[in-house]
Order: sequence, then C-alpha cells, then structure tokens
Amino acid sequence: MTAPRRLPLADEFWLLAHHDYSGRALCAPQILGAAMASCVLTELWLARQVNLAQGRIVVVPRSAVPNDPVWATTLQELSAQPVNYPLREWISHLAPQAPAMVTKRLVGANLVEEVRSGPFGRRKYVPLDPVIGSSPAILLNHMIENFDRLDYQTAVLAGHALITGLDSEIVSPDAVATRNGLRAMVRDLPPDLLSVLAALQSVVSAAPLRVKR
Repeated sequence: MTAPRRLPLADEFWLLAHHDYSGRALCAPQILGAAMASCVLTELWLARQVNLAQGRIVVVPRSAVPNDPVWATTLQELSAQPVNYPLREWISHLAPQAPAMVTKRLVGANLVEEVRSGPFGRRKYVPLDPVIGSSPAILLNHMIENFDRLDYQTAVLAGHALITGLDSEIVSPDAVATRNGLRAMVRDLPPDLLSVLAALQSVVSAAPLRVKR
C-alpha cells in the first residue's frame, strides 16, 4: 500500500469528527482526544519516526527535529520519558493536548478558522471550506468500492471512524454495507497499526460516552 499525498491523518480525523459548517465536535471530548492522540502516533509510525515493539513505542534516533510542530512536540514528550509505556497509556496521556495541537496545525494550513458568536461568545473552529470538511467522509465512502487503491492511512482512518462511532457520518444508502466496507479496509493492516487501533479501542471502551447526538 502506498498513500497518496494529502493531509496528515490526525487532520483528516479532525475534519471527520467535526460538523462541516458549525465546527461542532461529533465525539465526546474523551473520545476525540484519544482518537487524535492515536492518529498522531500513527502519523509518526507512517513517517518512520517511531517503531512499535510488543505494544510499546520506540523513538527512532534522528539528528534533526521534524518541521511539523505536532510531531516535534509529541516526539519530545515520548523521548522525555524513561519508560516505554504501553500504547494505551500513551494515547491516554496525549489525549488532553492532541486536539489543540492538531487544530493549530489546521489553522496554520488555512483549512480551519477560529470564530466566535459575539464578542464574548464561545470560541470554536470551523472548516473554511465545507467541501474540505466533508472530504474524509467522502474519501472513505469512495474507497469502499475501490480497494485496489487502498493505502494504510485510509485504512487506519476507517478504523478510527469505526471505533469512535463516526461511521454514521458517512452518507450512504446502506449503513450496514458501509460499516462492513470499513471493517474490510482494516483487515489488511500490518500488526503494528492493528495494535494502535486495539489500544485506541481499549481507551474508548473505558470512556463514559461515545458520540454526541
């Protein structure tokens, strides 16, 4: 599998997990944070910045710090710990800060903007273009019928959609077929990426809420 050039995984999940027009989060905060953290760790694995060994993360030594601030901050956090904690613990640890880091990256890429409802209104972030906001859901729906073009990033995004309940955000006349298609995408992932999804599933299963309705 070779991935096409596109947005980082966590950015795609952010767009999937927020309403195209209002910016409202479609996941409970605990679920959103865990999934964002899981996506960032997957990005690092896809970029060969980390390895996974027996469900634990090993940072690959590098002479230069990555230009991506999300990667740089996460790698610094991973490297600072004297113990190789299990994936589940890292996902839980990074969950509170991951959404803000990814949102900032999207703002910097001019894909998301900050808006307020009045001078004292609550701050929120909204996709600048609803077409971009809906693109991850459209991609997943399209790839269900185009497995010959499936790449690791799309398959992992499918896994995150299933685990967080966001498969319901994919517009389709047959929800069961869509869910089965997403599951089929995940099956051929390598063991390392399946272990990331398993760790995320464990964290999500322990959370009190699934998806906001």
